[in-house]
Amino acid sequence: MSSMAEELVENRTTDSKPAGPAGESTPGRILVRLLIAVIVAGLAFAGWQLGQLESTEARLARGQEHLALGELGQARRIAEEVLADEPDSETALLLAANISERSGEIDHALALLERISDSGSAEAVQARQLAATFLLNVKLQPTPAEEQLRRAYEMAPENARVNELLAFMLGFQARFHDMVPFRLRAIALLPPDSTPLFSLCLGENALENPELVLQLAEKAGGDPGALVAASRMKMEMQQFEQAARLAQVARQLRPRWPIAAVREGQALLKIGEPKRFARWSRSLTDHDRTHPLVWYVLGQFEEDAGNREEAARCLWECVRRDPNHQRSCYQLGQILTALGRPGDAEPFLNRSRQLEACVRAAEVAHHLQQPESSLKASTVAESLGLLREALGWARLAAKLAPGMGSAQERIVRLQPLVADLPWSRNVSGSSPAETVDLSDLPLPDAGRSPRETSPSAGMVAEAGAAGIRFADQAEAAGLKFQYYNAGSPAEDGLVLMYEVVGGGAAVLDFDQDGTPDIHFSQGSNWPPDPAQREYLDRMFRNTGDGRYEDVTDVSLLLEPGFSQGSAAGDINQDGFPDLYVASIDGNRLFLNNGDGTWSDITAETGTAGNSNTASALVADVNADGLPDIYEVNYLAGDDLFTRVCGDSSGFRASCLPHLFPPAGDRLYLNRGDGRFEDVTDSSGIGQLAGKGLGIVAWAPAGDGQLVLFVANDIGPNFLLVNEAAAGETPRFSEQAILAGVALNRDGRQESSMGVAAGDVDGDGLLDLFVTNFDDETNTLYRQQPGLLFADNTEQFQLAAKPQANVGWGAQFVDADLDGRPDLFFTNGHVNDMRRQGRPFQMPAQGFRNMGNGGF
Repeated sequence: MSSMAEELVENRTTDSKPAGPAGESTPGRILVRLLIAVIVAGLAFAGWQLGQLESTEARLARGQEHLALGELGQARRIAEEVLADEPDSETALLLAANISERSGEIDHALALLERISDSGSAEAVQARQLAATFLLNVKLQPTPAEEQLRRAYEMAPENARVNELLAFMLGFQARFHDMVPFRLRAIALLPPDSTPLFSLCLGENALENPELVLQLAEKAGGDPGALVAASRMKMEMQQFEQAARLAQVARQLRPRWPIAAVREGQALLKIGEPKRFARWSRSLTDHDRTHPLVWYVLGQFEEDAGNREEAARCLWECVRRDPNHQRSCYQLGQILTALGRPGDAEPFLNRSRQLEACVRAAEVAHHLQQPESSLKASTVAESLGLLREALGWARLAAKLAPGMGSAQERIVRLQPLVADLPWSRNVSGSSPAETVDLSDLPLPDAGRSPRETSPSAGMVAEAGAAGIRFADQAEAAGLKFQYYNAGSPAEDGLVLMYEVVGGGAAVLDFDQDGTPDIHFSQGSNWPPDPAQREYLDRMFRNTGDGRYEDVTDVSLLLEPGFSQGSAAGDINQDGFPDLYVASIDGNRLFLNNGDGTWSDITAETGTAGNSNTASALVADVNADGLPDIYEVNYLAGDDLFTRVCGDSSGFRASCLPHLFPPAGDRLYLNRGDGRFEDVTDSSGIGQLAGKGLGIVAWAPAGDGQLVLFVANDIGPNFLLVNEAAAGETPRFSEQAILAGVALNRDGRQESSMGVAAGDVDGDGLLDLFVTNFDDETNTLYRQQPGLLFADNTEQFQLAAKPQANVGWGAQFVDADLDGRPDLFFTNGHVNDMRRQGRPFQMPAQGFRNMGNGGF
């Protein structure tokens, strides 16, 4: 190259000037040679630089290879060599930091990353993410980690990974309101995924990354984020004093974090010491009061104290700041109803229903991963004004079914609607607090002297500790019976949906000898064989001497189907109770002949039904003196009897009830001439869609007009009030939301499987107790005047979560004969999850009524 350049220059020089004598160094030739030397040197230097750049990249690539192979010494040598030549090389600093972290030198790794300035380069953003990862995973310090991610966000606000990591960081700390904008951005920037959408829909109820939170709970140290996360976990564990202490320390370290004040207030509310709570209330700053949950906690306290107007104002303030806080919407609607303002209550109750529907739609879409369910979740979200989430679900539907035109249409329609929206969940005009102004209601008086209340949840007195004892004498009494559900619970668990409900019993004096007899419903193989005699319902006659005699065969009570419950009542008014058996394969009505035998009159009465009946009621629902039949039906669907769910590890389990449509209840009206009329539709029952498991009826006004309470699995319960005159075809109005028994106090629908009725506080009004699934509390609804109910589970010390228990049948019984109803219920899981550390078989539980507003 240099000889070619020299030749070119010399030729050009020769052309321009005559040459001097041979061997003579003229000034021109010397200048040309100098120029040639400079050019050659410059080219050589440029080549050296290029070689060095390539050599640096190649060496760093080799360093990365050594690091991947775990050859830390070779990788470190290369990184140090490059940094010696180029101390500010961001790539080399990243490599060196990774090597130091792998070597256990975490502080040195963080120091190396800090040498990379926040220049906005890809390496600078990566450095901040890497530092956040080291701080969280190794040092368990979420707050400095969050600060690193916020620095990355300042450089790259549209970086999908940065937004995702910030959402993760704030999510596991349960700082939901801080997390929302980052999660929304991540949803918009990343490929469609149901997990962040479902978590966003759960809101404050989401508990993200509990394993990490448990680590932080053990080693919270002095990190404010760790303390807040640990406080939330201690609340879940019902360790309220520890939760309060952790939150107090977090408040001291971060006085500008309202969530720390929220966690302290929530814990103090559960502890139930009003004076401590009042001190907390007085300590709140104006900045604390910007957080919606501060107002929710204040509202709960005022409601418990009986200050309804103050409670309503606080809950309204919460909804103003977060219209998607379902618990506030629900409780505010309940309080406004009790204050005689049903018109103002309706918008809040409606939004509560919609929010619950949104959660359920999101849950189904998340579990099913089907385009139709994702599209439904999108539709429900849009109806609430959650447009960004609606777009996210539509994008997921399109991903699951690329050719789905309706999903693409929704995307095209929604995209311009969200283009200029702020990164928040709601659009303006979607909050009921914008249309209902409660600013005229009084705020709580922080200077008021609080009255003491009984301790809240967590202190449960079991009946065994109170001197009540029971002995199992079934075998000695001759009650030999075991329910058969066609599965193999000990080997496989209960994997098909028809296996999980189990059987029921009816207690009746069928021979009118003054002693109670017992009927047990029995399952069978599926499909049932009408000719089989191995698994039959059994009738046991009380012999009056503490023993029972199995009279099934001689009584001609032949029921070979798959039964799940039974109910007794004198349908023909002859003085002998008759029997209605609830089955999967068709119900049966047996007439008591009065001579110890029974006749199957199902066909002539038309009461078989065609649904999956879980339980039944025989009672006079229209006050005409004739017992009618209400059948509570559970699930439907073509695959109800075949579908098995599980996970990728091979674990088989029963499916979620969400995956099946409701069967729909039925009502048969007794016409008094041996016929029953199906009045399901004309009575209004047909318009309801519940997955019912239990039922109870009573006459609150004492006039014979019954009110029906139906316990629905994973859906709002029903409270059916007959608005027709006595003797007419009933016309039911569903009033569970207004009455306060549709959901629990938090506005959440529960599993609602068993139901018991009794006057727990001796005020002459019937109260309701409903058993639920694991990770839920059972619920006590205490009746108040005007057919209103309050979820008083905590006030009666029944809110301690039943660990992993799954509740079923429940009954109030005055076991100690003190005139107060005690409480008993059975437990048992539907899935064998012992390998996950959860029990399968579960003991029954009993609670003694202490007579002082608690069990």
